[in-house]
Amino acid sequence: SIGDYAFYGCTRLQRIELPMHLKTLGTGAFCASGLCSVRIPGSVREISRMAFYGCSSLEEVQLQDGTEIIGERAFAGCRQLKAVRIPSSVRLIRREAFDQNCELWLLSPETVVER
Repeated sequence: SIGDYAFYGCTRLQRIELPMHLKTLGTGAFCASGLCSVRIPGSVREISRMAFYGCSSLEEVQLQDGTEIIGERAFAGCRQLKAVRIPSSVRLIRREAFDQNCELWLLSPETVVER
């Protein structure tokens, strides 16, 4: 597991490879870090509250099938984030999970995007 606020404010942290067996992302685990992209393995059932809050450089999030809950304000304030594919395993997106992301597209298996 990655504990609460483990990488809070680590602005030099741009990339991280999360292990495939990871179970828990603590509250605010990467809050206000310098991450540019992240791949969250399906073994993480819940993305905790504020896990990536305020990651202003975060451009890409890859959610793997298996994730079920996206926590409150998990990706809020990630202003560079443009699109996130929501896997069919997600059953709950909590309040303000993607708040303050004006240009964000949430793509789910039921979504049809026309150009």
